[in-house]
Amino acid sequence: MISVIPFTLTNKYGHPLTFQSGDLEVMLYVLEEDIFRVYSSFEQTYDHRQTWAVAPGMEDIPFAGRDRFDVTPFSLPDYDVEEEEGIVHVFTKKLKATVHLNGFLSIGTGKVKVDG
Repeated sequence: MISVIPFTLTNKYGHPLTFQSGDLEVMLYVLEEDIFRVYSSFEQTYDHRQTWAVAPGMEDIPFAGRDRFDVTPFSLPDYDVEEEEGIVHVFTKKLKATVHLNGFLSIGTGKVKVDG
């Protein structure tokens, strides 16, 4: 069975932007002009809070990794939000994300996937 889960933009100021539907939450982080991160609470068994990254000019990352919700290495640039019927556009000078508020689907197994 497929069911559409309607979301509402509940926080469009600061980092992250937050979309909610009941207990479910999707967060959109605008990390750099050309880097966005999307995190969802759909998978409740997720337990990997640590992450690793390799990029030119970065200092060594601790062997244990860095908390994936730590945004201190990023510039967190200003962004714009435009809302229209059922759609939210988030954009910087270099990147744009279009979020369909009725675009998250629940497919029989209890798992949720992003449509598109």
